[in-house]
Amino acid sequence: GAVLEKEPDVIKLLVRHGADILMKSVHGDDAITSACLKGMTDIVAYFLDIAKPGLEREIETLELIGCFFADDKNDPEKALELWQKAYVTRVANGIAIPVKDNDEHGMFCDFQEIASSEDVSVLENDTDRLYRHSLMLRERILGKMHRDTSYYVMYRGAVYADHHQYE
Repeated sequence: GAVLEKEPDVIKLLVRHGADILMKSVHGDDAITSACLKGMTDIVAYFLDIAKPGLEREIETLELIGCFFADDKNDPEKALELWQKAYVTRVANGIAIPVKDNDEHGMFCDFQEIASSEDVSVLENDTDRLYRHSLMLRERILGKMHRDTSYYVMYRGAVYADHHQYE
């Protein structure tokens, strides 16, 4: 609740009094995920410092916060900065991008996640790819059925329809 309402002082008070930040909500999100989806970078850093969930989870938080900046704040530069940091951290620590299931509905048109620094440059110059990358990250990290994944798939589809981009 406090994360969803973006109340940092209340969040810290609850944690000091024993709130379990790794406890899952009915939607399957813990406080770290909820803070990522709300773009609460300071609170995410605070949670990671407390929970120490491991490097893979820290990378995923960078990726999810990048999605927030791409989709909610319309700040592609910040999104790309966070995704680049996540990519560099993966490479430096030998952590591969988890293999995603086949794109059975053709939603991503054979796009792939960032696999090199050059890929970041491509996203910089192609907003369609940038938004699809954000959707891919959400789907991989949150799952296909997560409410935020579904919302942004529908939202992006509506944007394409409004611009008569049906392919």
